[in-house]
Amino acid sequence: MNRFVGRWIAAAMCAVMLVVLAAPVGTARAAEGELPFELEAPSGVKAEFQGSSSDPSACKVSYTKNASMAEWLAKDDKSRKEALKKLGYSELSVFAQIDWAIDSPSDWKYSDKWDNDTGRASVDAAHPDEYVLGDWAYVKMNCTKEATDTALILRDMGNPGSERDAKWNDGKNGAYSVGWKSVLKTSQYTVVNSHVKIDFESHTLFVRVRYGVALKKEGETKATYVFSDWSSLSAYGKDADHVEYHLSEYFDAPQVFNPRFKAKVNGHGPFVVLSVNVPDTVADAIAKVTEAGGYVQIVTQGRIKDPDEEYEWVDLVGGELEVATGDAEWDISGVEQPKHKIGHGTEVELRSQYFIVYAGNEYESAFSEVTTLLVDENTMIVPVPEEGDITPTPTPRPTPIPSWMLSGKNSEEKSECSLCGMCPVQPLGVCLFLWMGGFVVVLILFAIIKHLIKNIGSKKVPRRKG
Repeated sequence: MNRFVGRWIAAAMCAVMLVVLAAPVGTARAAEGELPFELEAPSGVKAEFQGSSSDPSACKVSYTKNASMAEWLAKDDKSRKEALKKLGYSELSVFAQIDWAIDSPSDWKYSDKWDNDTGRASVDAAHPDEYVLGDWAYVKMNCTKEATDTALILRDMGNPGSERDAKWNDGKNGAYSVGWKSVLKTSQYTVVNSHVKIDFESHTLFVRVRYGVALKKEGETKATYVFSDWSSLSAYGKDADHVEYHLSEYFDAPQVFNPRFKAKVNGHGPFVVLSVNVPDTVADAIAKVTEAGGYVQIVTQGRIKDPDEEYEWVDLVGGELEVATGDAEWDISGVEQPKHKIGHGTEVELRSQYFIVYAGNEYESAFSEVTTLLVDENTMIVPVPEEGDITPTPTPRPTPIPSWMLSGKNSEEKSECSLCGMCPVQPLGVCLFLWMGGFVVVLILFAIIKHLIKNIGSKKVPRRKG
């Protein structure tokens, strides 16, 4: 299917572009037992500018919890303790972690330390030189009983003009930590009156939020952590109205490998067959794009590998609209050159990318690494026709019928003379009326010859007189 077919299907889905990639989970399970509420990703995440002269880059992030979580947090201490005891826990607290990136959602601040709530400047004695993100860049907020909570980010960055400022510079501040100087790129900010300012008319802030639950059993000092999925992304600034950031986070280059050669089938081809692996994260993103009326396709390009000339990449026809783990094939006849046809020993270079139509827009992922198909007996596979795509088998011919009876026609057809259009049979392919006329002529000639012979035989020959 051509990559441009079906774009109109996605055009009406712009209104849902900020929510379709949310991936909530159902009731979560901790080390033992269930949580007393539904642990779902925050909804309604929104980033807004909140800057002032002292904090010119500050932004407010708001996020909404589901009803069951809000109801649990609204219980009094006695009711919560009784419920926890039944579930086997002595303590339970709920908090939110807020992650952010500037200009690219691949630049998240998340690290696996967040999974143990050690995202703040906290290291152990065994790793004294390990840098971690500072308090100012790791935002953890305790959840309230209100439906919506808020937090401020990108604030209190320190003074870029001071070499001793521990917030701006990397340094030892109780523990090794990374300062804002290393968190931000120099192209992303300016310094105004000793404060860092991010111009959101030229840059974009991306935000995502997840909930965490810290649990303790009776007598334990170490907490167990359970987390929701990350929320759908929110954005503020330059590209806030675009959806590309939703896609670039999930669609890396396709995982394609093991190229094999397949000869022509029903006059089409030849083909290259590639094995495709679709990770769960990509499959989930494909499902959400499809639900929104868009589609995802793997587009493969090819070119003849020639040491003397570098040919242009050509889009190959084929692939499957429904991307899934397995084998997919593309017609590689389009890469042939006037002086370089595909045959034994030919090398064809291949690369693939995801092509996405979503919310009325088109996106392309990065290309996979180039793989090479060498056409030989090692890569050859025997085509197996599928149902509905079977090459017809010739029907065995019937017992031969003498040509003088058929004149090249099927025995069930009525032959028609090309001369008179009337006679049903043409022995030796000659019109029956010609046969009849010839027979009459023969009879006439026979009668004439017979008459002459009779007359000659009846004449008297004169005798000599003696």
